[in-house]
Amino acid sequence: MVGAFFQCHKQPAATFHALQSFRSAYPTSTIVLLSDNGYNYKAMADYFNARYIHANETLGVAMGERKPIQDISRFKEYLARLKEALSHIKDEYFMWLEDDVLINQPYTEAFVGTINGNCVNKIRSDIFRRISYYTGDCSEKFFSGHGGSIYNKAQFLAIMNRPEIEWLIDHWTECTLMKTLDNDFFFCIALWTLGGTVHPLQQHADGYFNAPVCHQFKQYYNINPDSTIQSLVKVDAPVI
Repeated sequence: MVGAFFQCHKQPAATFHALQSFRSAYPTSTIVLLSDNGYNYKAMADYFNARYIHANETLGVAMGERKPIQDISRFKEYLARLKEALSHIKDEYFMWLEDDVLINQPYTEAFVGTINGNCVNKIRSDIFRRISYYTGDCSEKFFSGHGGSIYNKAQFLAIMNRPEIEWLIDHWTECTLMKTLDNDFFFCIALWTLGGTVHPLQQHADGYFNAPVCHQFKQYYNINPDSTIQSLVKVDAPVI
């Protein structure tokens, strides 16, 4: 069974429709819905039989230059919060659910990797050569992990708990020559250097809306929610 982790913020219509499409495909699995210091989605979580967590500080999924949080070291706080949230997922696998994910049907492919998803972009080989603890193959490798990707929960958490993770965060800029840390890119570098794998899924696509699972489906962004959705979201009310 495939559960879901979903970090939402302030796109209630998109959040609702992403949850709705996931529940249509996976009606009984675990969903953890985490509001990243956004609106109060407790009623929406209850509507979809999801566990709700409300974070009182916005951390986002990327940090560094031109991001609201510029201190990359705070990714450690993000990871700690993520790991706690994932502890509530009962399923062997979970989908990385986002506001721009459309699920037309459940996956029928096997989940072979630690992360399974659309593999189009690659991690440069020079990055692997700069990671001092890594002694394996330094050829370029695919990365995935964005909305609609499937994670092996136990494998992923085991790697995120390794001591090398803190080193990788502390040395991120010098290893990657990048001033921004994006979570999916980080996850995949960590996996490839610590014994995990990234496996392609043919049924996961970016921008192809007829695919079984589609990422970059933004039709419900920045629209006025209908009355049903409005009743499930509280914009200003505190979380009790």
